[in-house]
Amino acid sequence: MKIQKMETLLTSPEFETNSIYLQARHNVEEAIKKVEWPEGSGKFTIYPESVQQLIINN
Repeated sequence: MKIQKMETLLTSPEFETNSIYLQARHNVEEAIKKVEWPEGSGKFTIYPESVQQLIINN
């Protein structure tokens, strides 16, 4: 999966330089890049019809 945009909602200078925060952010970014759907496709694809079905079912 390609991360198109990241947006920080809340921040402070101490937080952004904290090694634990930086490692956690890196871990999340790497996990997102590894998501694939459908499984085994090597990429992430959202099909319009599945989104439409999700809206109908909720």
